[in-house]
Amino acid sequence: MSRRSRKRVALPNTTILLGIFVGVLLTSNLEFFNRHATAAQEWVDQQPEKPQAERVVSSINPQAMIDKAKPYSEVKIPAGIYPMGLRILKPITLDLDGVELLSVSDHKGVLNINAGQGPVTIRNFRINAQNGAAQHSNLAGIRISGIDFNVTLDKVEIRKTAIGIMTDNRGGVLSIHNSVIEDAGYYKKQGLSHNIYVGSIESLEITNSVIRRSHHLGHLLKSRAKSTSLMDTRVLGLDSHHSRVIDIPCGGKLNIKHSILQSSSISDNQDLIAIGVESSQNCVHGLLGGDVEIQDSAVIFDRAPPASLANRLFSWKTGVDRLVLNNLKLVSRGNAFLLAQRLGGHSLSYYATAVTIFTSRKQAKFNSLPDTPL
Repeated sequence: MSRRSRKRVALPNTTILLGIFVGVLLTSNLEFFNRHATAAQEWVDQQPEKPQAERVVSSINPQAMIDKAKPYSEVKIPAGIYPMGLRILKPITLDLDGVELLSVSDHKGVLNINAGQGPVTIRNFRINAQNGAAQHSNLAGIRISGIDFNVTLDKVEIRKTAIGIMTDNRGGVLSIHNSVIEDAGYYKKQGLSHNIYVGSIESLEITNSVIRRSHHLGHLLKSRAKSTSLMDTRVLGLDSHHSRVIDIPCGGKLNIKHSILQSSSISDNQDLIAIGVESSQNCVHGLLGGDVEIQDSAVIFDRAPPASLANRLFSWKTGVDRLVLNNLKLVSRGNAFLLAQRLGGHSLSYYATAVTIFTSRKQAKFNSLPDTPL
């Protein structure tokens, strides 16, 4: 065949062939890597987690240290975890910084204080009932008793116990400073829970502290003391199903300065504060007239209308010995009539000086979300 008569045969396009080859290669490799990556992840998921560091219980007996201490001495318990609560039966200053207690003492409280023999001061005590202590019944973070006791609590943190702090009814003085008491009744299935429940004593003083969230319809603060004072303190229902913010069931003096009171949107009580609302049988000192002063402070009701239309500053059953409302911000959602409430023959506006009512948090220049910190 002559060179001129030969037919040219078309060869496959090398670019197309190369593309097909690369595509097959990439697809197979992708499947390979996906298959092996999945297998690797399954292997990782099946591996046991690294165990957490063991919580070692101390072999020291802190109760023995307290029992051996001389009256009026200062005792520092070494930091550590202890499988017990502590009982204090003498005047002493006790520092519990770094100490975790896992149980209660004498079926009463994690700290069980009988201060009838002289003053007791507790510093740096912390308890969170999530460790299993004081979760139910009327078990308290701190239980205080004794005739005319004198107890000071400084830098105390109590969380999720059935009751935060509880005292008996035989007189005394309780001072709480720089402390946080919150989430009382967190684990309770029934029964009321109060963050602070003070019996018939002479006085309760709270400064620079936070009291927040009480569950199961408890009060944030309940005090039968003749005199109750709050300074630079926040008493907040936040998002809890609490009752009153402050309950003074036997009447007496209530002095609030430079503080914030907040009632949650799901509070079951229309009253912020109660004065003298219980039977005299429950009051060792009898029912006392009310002497109330609230100044340089803020009050927030977070219940929405129509429930907010029933908001009241007070439920007041005993006589009005004195009432001073001075330099206050009052926030009540959709209700601008808080000062129309009548007490002692007058509306609250009669007792009020420099009091401004706002119908929303935003209007008062607070955080606008209900049931949240300001």
